[in-house]
Amino acid sequence: MQREIDSLSSALAGLRLRQEQASLLIDEAPDQLFRKLCIELEASYPRGTPGENAFSQYSAARGWSSDVYLLPGFARKYVSKKFEARCLGTYEFMRELSRHYMLDLSGAEIADIGAGPGCGTVGMAKFLADTHRSKTKFEARMRKFKSPTASLLDPVSAWQEAAPALQKFGINAGWRTVPSLLEMLSVECFCNKDTPVVIIASHVLADFGGDSAEMRLWWQGLGNALAGRRAIILIMERSPCISLAPKKIPGGGIIHEYEMRMPLGTDNASHGVALLLPEAAWEASREAIPPRLSTPPKKATGPPQCPDCGMEMKLRVNRTGYNPGSRFWGCTGYPACKGTRRV
Repeated sequence: MQREIDSLSSALAGLRLRQEQASLLIDEAPDQLFRKLCIELEASYPRGTPGENAFSQYSAARGWSSDVYLLPGFARKYVSKKFEARCLGTYEFMRELSRHYMLDLSGAEIADIGAGPGCGTVGMAKFLADTHRSKTKFEARMRKFKSPTASLLDPVSAWQEAAPALQKFGINAGWRTVPSLLEMLSVECFCNKDTPVVIIASHVLADFGGDSAEMRLWWQGLGNALAGRRAIILIMERSPCISLAPKKIPGGGIIHEYEMRMPLGTDNASHGVALLLPEAAWEASREAIPPRLSTPPKKATGPPQCPDCGMEMKLRVNRTGYNPGSRFWGCTGYPACKGTRRV
């Protein structure tokens, strides 16, 4: 009899804990939630001079190698400097997208490609929680809210402590160390056809996506893995990343390039592109309609100004990346300023 009582008490305690965790995700303001999670993650990673020094030696041209992430102190430094801004960037990008489209993401699964410490997952989970809150009566929202399920996928095992930290804040996060982007397409989060999937590729495709042939294979594999399933793919990078998206989405879809970097006013603001598949699954909002793949580009009346420094721009040709041969506007202040615009 005592065993049954202890078992019931344990189950009730677990239920109360899950409710408290879900309450954090729903009720906390975004910046407060991201700050608390940042502190939780910082405590999960050790201090270390080698990693801290390697972090400070970052080069935009080279990025960081996979080995650097494993140095003691690197993960903690990365979290302290970038986590909150990256979370807020994902959150604000999705809020902006919701102004253009009616986003029904009930029960959505999150697939965080190149997850790192889970910045994209946290920002997306908070967006889903806020969407639920706005549609549900206050007194019933805790009972009906289902904690988001996320798969954190990354080639570097140094980040695996992110999963238990996210679980403490109401996100059902599971970690998987996967050696390559192509292998990430075979995980379970792509198998359930009855729920939408939100895929986040946050600051990973430019550094680890490989050449144009490898990126083409990745997009083809992703199309096969989704197979008509309702999905949103959010790409985030340090510089404009429209070139990382395919020119044509298999099975039909919509592409939306965000007009500004987010979050505003921070050193870690990111550019973004969102892909919505299939096109027929997403209803345009009355407030605004984003550009589609079939929309012809507007004719420029003259060289535009650089979005980063305000200098005049020059027409250049892309020699590398997913769409070699494509043209773009590049800042005349290059290499001091690397601002770009689409033609």
